[in-house]
Amino acid sequence: MFGIANISVANPISAAIAVQGGNLQANLSDSQSLKYSASLDGTDDKMTMFSSTANFTNALMGAGNSWTFAFQIRFPSSANSKTIMFQGSSTTYVWVQTTSAGDLSWSSVSGSVTKFAETWDTNFAADTWYHVVVVMDGSGSNYDAKCYVNGSEVSSTVQGTYSTSSSLANGGTKLSFGVLLNAIFYAMLLDEIAAWTVALDANNASALANLGQAPTENKGNYTQSSNLWGLYRFEEGQGTTASDSSGNGR
Repeated sequence: MFGIANISVANPISAAIAVQGGNLQANLSDSQSLKYSASLDGTDDKMTMFSSTANFTNALMGAGNSWTFAFQIRFPSSANSKTIMFQGSSTTYVWVQTTSAGDLSWSSVSGSVTKFAETWDTNFAADTWYHVVVVMDGSGSNYDAKCYVNGSEVSSTVQGTYSTSSSLANGGTKLSFGVLLNAIFYAMLLDEIAAWTVALDANNASALANLGQAPTENKGNYTQSSNLWGLYRFEEGQGTTASDSSGNGR
């Protein structure tokens, strides 16, 4: 991995979902929609999630909040040492990345002080679709985070104790996919990005991988459609903007 302290920050774009230089492309490997995904080529592409009605990070990641974030991802080449999502500066940020071993890492830092950091044994491989669900439970005195890959919970490899008195919404109001500090880009395919305002339990989190439909309706062990905050399915087929399919107009 590399440090971020010496990378300058450019002004971020503001859009519902914007892909710079990229596109929404046909993709028959997607486990749910079977149609399209967002394609980032690793050269000049990034995708920014932003809502004018209720920004993503403050709505979900405030102090003591519980939330769930899910996405599908495929790395065309190596899955190791890749930034998936980033927002903020070199000292205050939210950073979701893979380690040199392909393990998923989620960290939140404010003023160079770590407010949360955890790594899970995902061992992502290249050219493979993964359904990922990260669950954050802020109901206790310390955050309790879990990760599910393709419906199964994976264990933590690096875990600390972090107080729920700390906000995890550091670095701004939006998350940028596929780029670190608007300076280094990463190739990946993304699909079915969704967020909930609750910590999904194991049954709900596992059910998402095999739901077979958009999570806007309850089915089987999935019972949390009423708490769905936002959903981006990338079913537009082409272009640079995707719509929120949750019914919340984000």
